[in-house]
Amino acid sequence: MKNLVNRKIFSDLVPAKLLHYRYRRRQIKILNALNFGSEANQYFLVSYPKSGNTWVRFLLANLLAAENESLDLRNIGNFVPDIHVKSQFRMIYEKNTEFSCLEYQFIKTHYPYQDHFSDKNIILLVRDGRDVITSYFHYLNSRRSDPISLPEIITGKSIDGFGLWSDHVTGWFKGKARKKVVIRYEDLKRNPHSAIKNLADELEWQLSDKQIKRAVDNSTFDKLAAKEIKIGGINPSPKDDIRFFRKGQVGDWANTFSEENLQLFWDYHREGMDLFNYGSAEGE
Repeated sequence: MKNLVNRKIFSDLVPAKLLHYRYRRRQIKILNALNFGSEANQYFLVSYPKSGNTWVRFLLANLLAAENESLDLRNIGNFVPDIHVKSQFRMIYEKNTEFSCLEYQFIKTHYPYQDHFSDKNIILLVRDGRDVITSYFHYLNSRRSDPISLPEIITGKSIDGFGLWSDHVTGWFKGKARKKVVIRYEDLKRNPHSAIKNLADELEWQLSDKQIKRAVDNSTFDKLAAKEIKIGGINPSPKDDIRFFRKGQVGDWANTFSEENLQLFWDYHREGMDLFNYGSAEGE
């Protein structure tokens, strides 16, 4: 299949074509059997790609792991598994894993909303769609031999099966859930300690200020980026300069979007932007 990420290099990542319905149905069938997300301490951590999900996973994992545990992209799945990475998905259903013994359990997914989640606990992470698409544009093109254009990503013509950003976040926000907590990436960036404290309160998770401070300090962008350079990512990269952690900035879209890109974006994503109070069509 043309445009697929190099499977030889990223062999553990689920191939893009399998992110469509057949593979998704199989995963949902397993999750249904486990009834994950129905207990008060179980949550799906959902977002569109490049919305800060991995950062939140590190924050949560640092709250769950022992103080002397050193976390990186290669072992983060032991604590907050990514449903889209096959070796990490196994953590969810295999017995006697670190994940199975945790006080609170979180599973990352980028899947669009579907009825399976209507009686499950959800943490919805949202980020300004312009920054999401900018980050996704750089992420995809650093891993592809044939470039994908910004308008293709804006209009949902990428290879991942996740669809339009606006449809994705709107679907999750409006969809039913057993319990739903919404976090904005920008609020997390502005004051991570306060945002995590508010999240813990929503989850009725008893955490001390010391625990939260340690998690925040261990999950700074600079520390995570430095660990990626030193240890590597989930799989070996084809080039030394390919990184998962790129910038993590708020407002970086202004360095990538043309006026035409911006207008196209608003034509496709106004509903999601308005729903979460992100700027205006004039480019605020």
